[in-house]
Amino acid sequence: MSFNNQGNGAVQVLLRFRSRSKCHHLRPMRYLALLLVVLGLGSIFIQPAGAASGYIVTNTTNPVHTYNRPDPTSGIVRSLARGTSIGITCQADGKTTTVRHVSTNVWDQVTVNGAPAGFLSDYYASTSAVNAFSPGLVPCGGSTSPPSSPPAGPVLTPSPWLAAPNAVAAFAMAASQIGHTNSPAGHSWAGWCDNFVAFAYGLAHSGYATATDQYNDLDSRGLSHPGDVNPPLGALVFVDYWDTSLQQDIGHVAFSFGGGQLISTPPKDGEGVYVTSIAELSKSLTYRGWTYAYFRT
Repeated sequence: MSFNNQGNGAVQVLLRFRSRSKCHHLRPMRYLALLLVVLGLGSIFIQPAGAASGYIVTNTTNPVHTYNRPDPTSGIVRSLARGTSIGITCQADGKTTTVRHVSTNVWDQVTVNGAPAGFLSDYYASTSAVNAFSPGLVPCGGSTSPPSSPPAGPVLTPSPWLAAPNAVAAFAMAASQIGHTNSPAGHSWAGWCDNFVAFAYGLAHSGYATATDQYNDLDSRGLSHPGDVNPPLGALVFVDYWDTSLQQDIGHVAFSFGGGQLISTPPKDGEGVYVTSIAELSKSLTYRGWTYAYFRT
């Protein structure tokens, strides 16, 4: 799989970007970053085809229902609590559901403890894509190829908003910068965390002045997952940071690649983009939560 076209587009947009978002970071875990580069990031963190275990019910505080078919009018099979471990047999197009301003017509045929448990709206599963079939999962019907016409991106209210669905391509973009001290546009990555996560999704900027502004805005719209330490691939992960010189909480945002692991911009000029984790950030900063890749446009 090649991401060259998206990468070139992101570079061209960044060359036109001038404003700088402020944010804070911790010291790099250089040994881990080096290991990831050596092993090949594009292959070790993306779920392999056919793998269907390791998912959980998320994005809810109350139990959610599964159904006989990918349609909430087809009859309830069972209720699943937040955090329930599930397997995913396949994914299917179905009746559109809307939760917290996000609409999706993707449904997952799930199992619990190995037993069939009906269809669950993909909104409530910890899959990697937003309103699209996730890499490594099989469309229902047995085909291993993605649908010919995948669902459109999330419908968000109010506009303007963008929720980038291609978390795998964004991961490749973010990972390509590990060890780099400067962006393709030539500025230091230090202090540009909000710009970095937007860059991963091929955008010139996030539309926010700080990481805290972004999280607060999304949280007010019901689009955040506060306190959840299991963000999926492609999610944006936020922590608080009080800047003493500015006398305000400017925060920090990093790119999630699953398992609590993050790709982050560096703390100082002259240092490179590095790999860290939610656990590492939380040693000295307050963890807030994560969101899908929503940006102001």
